[in-house]
Amino acid sequence: MLLLSLSLSRPFMKYLLTFFLLALPLMAQAQISVATVFGTVKLLDPGDADNLTFGLQDVTTSLLVEVDQPDSTGAFEFPEVPFGTYDLYLREQNRSVFVCRIALSSPVPVHIELDSIPGFENGPASPNGSLTKLRSHTAVTAPILSQLPVENTAYALEEAERQSPGIVPSANAWMHLRGEAPPPEYIIDGIPVTSQETRLTMPIFEPSLIQSADLLRGDLDARYGANGILNINTKSGFDATTFGHAEYTIGTDGNSSQEIDLGGRGDNAFAYYASYGNYSTERYLDPLTGTTQNHSNGNGNDYFGKVNIMASKDLTISALGYYGSSTFQIPNENTVTVQDRENSIIATMFGARIDYDVSSRSILSLTGYTRRQSQSYTSNGATGITDSATLFAAMQSENLFVASQSENFESGGELSFTSQTDWFGANNNFEVGAQLEVFPLQQYFTFALVHPSTIDSAFNLANGGKPFVVDTSVTGEHISAYLQDEIHAGHWMIAPGVRYDAYRLLDNQSGISPRLNIAYRVSDPLTLRASFNTVFRQAPLENVLISSSSAAASFMGTASTDVKAERSNNVGIGAHYAIDKYLSLDLSGYYKTVTNMLAEFDLDNSDIPLPANIKNGKIYGGELELELRNWNHFSGMLTVSSILSLGMVPSDGSSPYSSGFIQGGLAQSYAAEAIGSTTFRTNASEPLAASFYLKFQPVPEYFISLSGRYDSGLPFGEIQSNPIAVGPELSPPSSGYENLLNLNSNYSDLSVAHHGIVNFSAGYNLSHFGLPVMIAATVVNIFNTTYLTQFDPVAGGAHYGSPREFLVEGELSP
Repeated sequence: MLLLSLSLSRPFMKYLLTFFLLALPLMAQAQISVATVFGTVKLLDPGDADNLTFGLQDVTTSLLVEVDQPDSTGAFEFPEVPFGTYDLYLREQNRSVFVCRIALSSPVPVHIELDSIPGFENGPASPNGSLTKLRSHTAVTAPILSQLPVENTAYALEEAERQSPGIVPSANAWMHLRGEAPPPEYIIDGIPVTSQETRLTMPIFEPSLIQSADLLRGDLDARYGANGILNINTKSGFDATTFGHAEYTIGTDGNSSQEIDLGGRGDNAFAYYASYGNYSTERYLDPLTGTTQNHSNGNGNDYFGKVNIMASKDLTISALGYYGSSTFQIPNENTVTVQDRENSIIATMFGARIDYDVSSRSILSLTGYTRRQSQSYTSNGATGITDSATLFAAMQSENLFVASQSENFESGGELSFTSQTDWFGANNNFEVGAQLEVFPLQQYFTFALVHPSTIDSAFNLANGGKPFVVDTSVTGEHISAYLQDEIHAGHWMIAPGVRYDAYRLLDNQSGISPRLNIAYRVSDPLTLRASFNTVFRQAPLENVLISSSSAAASFMGTASTDVKAERSNNVGIGAHYAIDKYLSLDLSGYYKTVTNMLAEFDLDNSDIPLPANIKNGKIYGGELELELRNWNHFSGMLTVSSILSLGMVPSDGSSPYSSGFIQGGLAQSYAAEAIGSTTFRTNASEPLAASFYLKFQPVPEYFISLSGRYDSGLPFGEIQSNPIAVGPELSPPSSGYENLLNLNSNYSDLSVAHHGIVNFSAGYNLSHFGLPVMIAATVVNIFNTTYLTQFDPVAGGAHYGSPREFLVEGELSP
């Protein structure tokens, strides 16, 4: 990515704004979420600098995230600090004194001038109040990711997402946010991943290279083009003069991982960071026939490198590169079948950013990037039926022969200008930007039925049919521009904005998205907030050409199936109350009306997501988040949420779907529930979910952590005596898990039964013995609860959650 930062006078900024609006519709959702904190302390003697250290402590986690020693002139600097709220401390040997609290929500640098070294005995007191939450978001830092109990350390980021309110988990680590089918979009060091980022569609992003991650669940600024964003900032060499770290883990079900990284800096002018990670498991995806692994091996690795250059006081250059790959099997429904499905994914990413500060209050940023993702899905080694050998391989399939190949090559960038102003007699954080992304897509997909009893004979090889085949390529473009302001006046925070998106793939679509977020501080501990956001969300790129093809239209018996962008109106309210300096409570509620509601379907248990549109939908939800910070060495979080996500049944009796390849068990369930009703639940609904995380760390040498999650009933399936004619109807799954379902005979409704799991982890650092080694042990699902992550009444079957797993970890940090 590439970035430039300038500070300009007000008249020039107005001309620049006009220029942006008229001439810069050019670049894609890249977003900067870091800023630089720098300053000077007046020294009576240059030698005093040798005994002083400045430290930034994250307010929400009480963790020391960065340290820096002033030079002989008293200058200090913290580059690339993720957005958040920090307390700045000055330390001298074993004494420390609070300097000030810093809130970072803009890339504009923060400058601090100290006339003298504060007195360590009678220095200013640290503020007791908690950080006011002005938006709905959940942030985690590297220490939290490293201490979460997980069955494989590669899954730490997924586990952190599941700990957030508003998340409904589904099979195979798929997650829905606030009633939406697609998961939140990722932004990695300002580079957007606009396709999808789950372990099914992209290589696992190694969590050990993450410095912080912030899940933005709602109340979004105009700079974002999705209903949810996971903003990831990777580690930087600025974190220390020189550092290195190695990690090895091994556990049950073949879970293991290895990771090594190193970084460093030179006089705050140059920093580097590099990492390598590898993982493997015998249980990559959820089994269909029991809690033990069933044809579900997986492995992957990734390489990451990052360079930051402070070319001058005003100019910063950053560049990064990433390569990741994963290969995994698709579980069989029958443990004795010879069906062998495998999916391989490779992704690369390169980006650069230039920041140029023209003044202390403004920054101009330029970001550029390119990403490439290729995928190959084979069944019994075959990617298609071309001869007798591949025909024989296809006939070994349980229900369907499925194969797929795709390549997405996305390039784009962003030019943005951010300035702190006082236009309205108040503090403003003003931002304007323009974005462009170009993405050539190549997508191939084929399937065929293999049993004579199947009713869809046109694609049934056993009945003399031919396979369904789509092989196509298209180049798309996404252009957007936005204006965003954040005004702080007295007790008010008002953040208006507007965004424009123009999206071209198979047809032209565009939308204007006004945004307004308001917060009011009633008192020091209590803040109220409200928001109205209109969102134009591009359809996920994975298999979008397949679902939009003429072959899919013919299969569905419709005139057109072009998958469209989703448009939604989102209303949110919330309140944040700081009970005391240790404990805070956050409540939020939201309501959405959605046009062309995005949905995902798959054939059989192929786990190939095929996007589609539901004509109209409505979503209701509420969330509670209780956060504990460093009370008697305890810290943690408790979340509770409820979501109702509904597809609307048209009053004219027409199909509730407007486009897409709509088939399989989930489509059967939707069609069954829609009979005689005006709405049907989507698989992003859940009446009640709760999660918790609690850590006890009295000294740096050891920690103990507990986590868990309760689900009242996950995505459902419905069995009808007369199957609805939506795609190929296959045989119902075998019995054996009735006790894991909620049965409702009146509606033939089989939903996943309520369940809860508890996880444990503990670590001990041997540094006081002179060994730079930390050892940790983890138990996932302590009580070995048997539960389902999804139930599908046709061939997809029942997906089992993780049984009890053990993991042992060793870390070397010299």
